[in-house]
Amino acid sequence: MPIVEGRQYRSVLGGLSAEAQQQDSSQLVITGTPIVFGSRAPLWEDADGKKTYEVIERGALDGADMSDFILNVEHQGRVYARTRNKSLSLTVTPVDAQMRALLDSNDEGHRQLYNDIKAGRLDRMSFSFRVDPDGYIFDEAASTLRVLRVKKLYDVSAVAFPVYDDTSITARSAFLVEDYRKRTLEQRKRRARALAYTYTF
Repeated sequence: MPIVEGRQYRSVLGGLSAEAQQQDSSQLVITGTPIVFGSRAPLWEDADGKKTYEVIERGALDGADMSDFILNVEHQGRVYARTRNKSLSLTVTPVDAQMRALLDSNDEGHRQLYNDIKAGRLDRMSFSFRVDPDGYIFDEAASTLRVLRVKKLYDVSAVAFPVYDDTSITARSAFLVEDYRKRTLEQRKRRARALAYTYTF
């Protein structure tokens, strides 16, 4: 799976299904849950066995750019649906984000994707996104990266395995944590300098 610089990729176990009863014979409908809010997912484990987790917080999609994103497989290749032509929609609830896609029954590739999902060969979902520069914090005590604001949603994807097991994703998530620590340390230093300056008068 190709990893695009600057994007984050996260997976949800299960939550992808093909509707058995089709209202319109020209369309195949698949539904899924690519995002679950407040659920702690493991990002990586260090050499000592200590795990770091991530939580997509409720409200993280408020204000996010979701004007045009796509449905694909394993975050690559063919576009099966997209919001711009209204074949893909995302409904945000207080607990998750639910995807609905309309596939073309006259297209062999679309039928194959539908059948793979219906048969359970593809049963997981992932999404790729960019985090707002100030849209996350790292909870040291809980060893948890908390995503507060997503800036842009790029795709929702049918996947075979959770993408957070990918080492390149691990490295990118580790960068976010390290960046947060550096920014926090710099803010503390600035406050200390400002405080010291006030004591000179």
